[in-house]
Amino acid sequence: MAGRILLLTLLFFTLLQHDLPAQEKKENQKASETAKSPEFDPVATGLRAAPIPSTAIRTAAINKNGSLIAFGTGEGKISIWDTKQNKFTHEWSGHDHWVFDLTFDANSERLFSGGGDNKTKIWSSKDWKLLKTFEDHTDDVHSVALTPDETLLITGGDDANVIVRNLKTGEVTILKGHTAQVTSTVLSLDGKQAFSSSRDQTIRVWDLENFKEVAVLTGHQEDVLHLAIDKSGQQLASASYDGTARLWDVKSLKQIASFEIPKRWVTAVEFSNDSKLLFTGSTDFMLRAFNIRSKKEIWKISTGSDVSDLLSLPDAKTLLASTSSHGIKFYDYTNDVVTTKRVAVPAYVVPGHAPPISTLDYLVMHEALLFEQSSEDWGQKIGLLALYGDAFSRTLMADLKTNELPAPKQELAKRLKDKLSISPQEALGTALIGKYWGRLAVAEFSDLRVTETLRDWVTGETRKWSPTPNNFEKELLSVELKIQKELAVLSKSDADKKRAKEIESAIVTEFRKLADEKNEAK
Repeated sequence: MAGRILLLTLLFFTLLQHDLPAQEKKENQKASETAKSPEFDPVATGLRAAPIPSTAIRTAAINKNGSLIAFGTGEGKISIWDTKQNKFTHEWSGHDHWVFDLTFDANSERLFSGGGDNKTKIWSSKDWKLLKTFEDHTDDVHSVALTPDETLLITGGDDANVIVRNLKTGEVTILKGHTAQVTSTVLSLDGKQAFSSSRDQTIRVWDLENFKEVAVLTGHQEDVLHLAIDKSGQQLASASYDGTARLWDVKSLKQIASFEIPKRWVTAVEFSNDSKLLFTGSTDFMLRAFNIRSKKEIWKISTGSDVSDLLSLPDAKTLLASTSSHGIKFYDYTNDVVTTKRVAVPAYVVPGHAPPISTLDYLVMHEALLFEQSSEDWGQKIGLLALYGDAFSRTLMADLKTNELPAPKQELAKRLKDKLSISPQEALGTALIGKYWGRLAVAEFSDLRVTETLRDWVTGETRKWSPTPNNFEKELLSVELKIQKELAVLSKSDADKKRAKEIESAIVTEFRKLADEKNEAK
């Protein structure tokens, strides 16, 4: 699931190795080794429908006295920021994949982390050495929380479980109730209750003394992604893909307010230290502050990219926002205004800009979409359709039986369908027809299984196409040239050139028949 990080070019070219001629494999390997494109996480990109680099900062945690802030990234790295020195002092590889959540213990002696490698780890704050590793979950660990007495460690994961581990006895209790991935977990101030959010659109409340579910908070219409509890312990905030941040009374467990950001996903929430303001981060790259009493937005400021986490610092005037592509931003704020105080960008953070992909990359994504749905890394192979999907992708996604996929794959498929459904339609014309016939030629050359599906689709689209009669020969020539160009990229040896020529001739003949058929109908 989320967190499997591969270079874009390596991802697709590796998949093609069993299909391409030896010479072509060599050429592709050389191209992959010299590629300068930034790394992307395909699943995160598919879920967000925006380029998410593997260096994205996913989570942040601050120790009790505010001297240290820990950050976790998509590459599995953990970095430590010293607030007195205003610089990064330590950095190490904490997990094999994403670091999804972090928390310090009360005495700042240990740092707890949950990752995309299904592991929960404990690190010494003295030298940042690994103390213990737990493998309680069978999928990504998205949340970690520690009771004030440091006895119980509560984690939530993509396996839909909330797991309580007694750090003194080693006893493990699995709390079941959620029907989809658990995204966030926070505790009441006394540590007797845990609150967990999930992609099943609910927040569940757990009694940690009797290990029982005591309530299910409903109201959100989409995935609930993030939770925060205020310093008084009286209010719980939730962030959701439904474009709202909601406020809940911890005692009565009733919703008391809703703050709307229409047509956007709310990705993070946090309270000011005096509990008077609610901060939200959202997919319009904006950080907002709402007055909880009046329920009005009082200010907003651009963050430059998705906000993945928010932290109120102990000085009661600084807010920290971690982002997917622009590092960490510190903001000075009051009840009326906000200004950017400082931007800290670790050396390994690379802004996410989508590079162009080859025809082969495109075809392999669709091959995986159609024929590799049972593969564990299916999401890794199709996630980037959020960036590179088109009319053909839209057609295939429409026929995909999303409900028959496992839960993590359902989520990705749903997001891709949403993204493709709102993607602008390309005007059917010579350029588009030429592009798809060229792709068909490459699919046949590479012996890909997607060939038959693509042939049916492009044939149907061509039958709808009406070239300008007076310019027909010119338009037809441009399509043939497109096919020649696509195949020229692949054919290197004399044998390959001969085969490419045969495929080109066969497809051009087929296309001419369809074009003649259309003209005769006129």
